[in-house]
Amino acid sequence: MSDILESVARYAITQSMGLVIANPFKALGAGIALSNPYTRGIVFDIAIYFAKNQARDVRFVSTTLFNRVAIPAASASRAAAIRFATTPVTAIPAAAVGAAAVGAAISTGTVVAINRETNNSGPTSIWSPFGGMGFGTVV
Repeated sequence: MSDILESVARYAITQSMGLVIANPFKALGAGIALSNPYTRGIVFDIAIYFAKNQARDVRFVSTTLFNRVAIPAASASRAAAIRFATTPVTAIPAAAVGAAAVGAAISTGTVVAINRETNNSGPTSIWSPFGGMGFGTVV
């Protein structure tokens, strides 16, 4: 946490120095306004007002974009994805890959069972589902 505070403090000092160098009269005015308690209260009231308006604007814009752009795009994309996924060009290879995954899981289970049953360090402990003893090779 102290690293974050140190980074923020360093950034604030750097920005303050940049403001003083670029706009000395604006920096002098800000310094005078913040040094007087009465003017400091006015500055903070104005800053709070602008921050509330900014938050209201951000909420309005994000809600509008979400309702008018994201939701229609998502529903159109979902419909297109469902249409694409149910075409034979996609469904048949997906079914083949799924069946291969199930077959690989069954084969792995069989190999594990065979190796567990033999439970030795001889040649039968490297049983392969691809035609018997596979000498540790995987196809």
